[in-house]
Amino acid sequence: MPRLALWQLINKYGGDQTVRTFDDIERKFAQTRFFEAWDWVCSFLREPDDFTLLGREVWRASSRLVADLGRNLGPEGAMRALEQVAEVRGSGIIGVGLGGYEPQYAHELFEAVYERARWFGFRTSAHAGETAGRPSVWGAIQALRVDRIGHAVRAIEDPELVRYLAEQRISFELCLTANVRGGLVDSFTSHPVRRYFDLGIPISLNTDDPLFFANSLVDEFAAAQQFHHFTRGEVKSLIVSAIQSTWLPAEGKTRLLSEFRSETAWGETE
Repeated sequence: MPRLALWQLINKYGGDQTVRTFDDIERKFAQTRFFEAWDWVCSFLREPDDFTLLGREVWRASSRLVADLGRNLGPEGAMRALEQVAEVRGSGIIGVGLGGYEPQYAHELFEAVYERARWFGFRTSAHAGETAGRPSVWGAIQALRVDRIGHAVRAIEDPELVRYLAEQRISFELCLTANVRGGLVDSFTSHPVRRYFDLGIPISLNTDDPLFFANSLVDEFAAAQQFHHFTRGEVKSLIVSAIQSTWLPAEGKTRLLSEFRSETAWGETE
């Protein structure tokens, strides 16, 4: 959530004793556990105008969006959300995803939802192997047939699975800082990012949510270098992989790759 939108909502509902100034927002998130912070933010989304404000601030980035269908709504709720998203798919929404609590809502429950999403022309992703084990990743692949997988820290437990992911070139959206601070892995050094990279799985590094985790994309690359000894050349290949795994049209990817290669002075094998 953009900080400005959150600050406006806080003041709309009478303020908050723990956040007296705009600058206090960052401190609040630094001192609060993720799910507690999530609940706190959601407490300020109370009526349709609040979501309109939030959407408008996000839209200011000219971003292309991936809509989360809400796993915790169940398959019927997710289907309703999909139909609503489809009504505005010409406004920059290019794909759908599925976050939330995996153990209670297996991917197999949402197979028809994802079939419908593809019928609408959406690209697809899902969080898998985040709050559940390797069967969740298999479910995302086999039942939902996703283009990308979010987090997937538990996939490393299954050698057959990671071989399949590498062979099929299914991209991972990895979030080192969020996974450590969210308790999904014990430490930066125990994160499987290095092993995924070495196995040939296409990966991109992501912040997950800079507001909640007080991180930046630069921090994620720095962590990869510090804790997993990624070289400058390998970091460059991560950036190229991230561009290639986007859902931009081919000409958009070509333009970004050309701009990146022309602007960077990094060596190919440093």
